[in-house]
Amino acid sequence: MLVRRQVSRLVTSTVRHKMKYDYLKNFGTITQKKATV
Repeated sequence: MLVRRQVSRLVTSTVRHKMKYDYLKNFGTITQKKATV
């Protein structure tokens, strides 16, 4: 039970980190496109 909770917490943090990374990456490409246009 305790292990499962830790695993779920790890997965949640990983997913959140990936979403944050993807968002920052997309934001960076959008700003670059605006700068070039």
